[in-house]
Amino acid sequence: MHRDYFYSTVFFFAAVSILWMAFCDGAHLLFCWPALSFGIISLAYFTNDTRWFGKRKDGSRHWLATLVLFPYLILLQSVWRLQILCSRESAINNVNDWLAVSRRLLASEVPANVENVCDLTCEFVEPQRLRTKPGYICHPVLDAGVRSADELIDLARKLPPTKDTRLLVHCANGHGRTGMFAAVWLLTHGFVTTVDDAIVMLQNARPGIRLRSRQRRVVVEALSALRTPYEPRDAPKPPNSAS
Repeated sequence: MHRDYFYSTVFFFAAVSILWMAFCDGAHLLFCWPALSFGIISLAYFTNDTRWFGKRKDGSRHWLATLVLFPYLILLQSVWRLQILCSRESAINNVNDWLAVSRRLLASEVPANVENVCDLTCEFVEPQRLRTKPGYICHPVLDAGVRSADELIDLARKLPPTKDTRLLVHCANGHGRTGMFAAVWLLTHGFVTTVDDAIVMLQNARPGIRLRSRQRRVVVEALSALRTPYEPRDAPKPPNSAS
């Protein structure tokens, strides 16, 4: 199990600092709310457990989790909105005829022809227009985090290429988690044969994609695990594949 000590430490000290300020001022018990919120997020990263975020399989969040985490969620939403406001990067990019990658989309940005969606965020609630898609799958991963190679391969095999629509893969900003899973997906379905080719293909579509060392390591492990070719029966063959 991979634990993110950096993020867990940052949120832990944020929680402790807020509590310290609350007790120094004497009667500001309201500060205990954000302290609890950041403390839970610290615990989520320390245990590598996305369930602390309270996100359901349908892409929504339990009301109690929303209430408890509200101070953190407000800060998160503000930072994310500022990021997309300042960014010149496209919201969504097509990798090929079967795959698209994106940041978290606003409801107004959801393409009408997308039916299959892989949501990798644990910290955001999915817009209703996406989570009601017939092919929507929520597979939460911590920000900058990883899942095991076998788990990602299994997820990729549940999302085979289809003739009529692209698979949309996204996380918060469409860089790390998205790049990690999209690379595994490309390898699983035979669109590329090496990790470098997968990453180059993704970066050609979305230059901002950057994998952390542990995320790249998972993709390498996935390639090693793919010892025998896997081709869905009715899926279109990748371009330039041998007949």
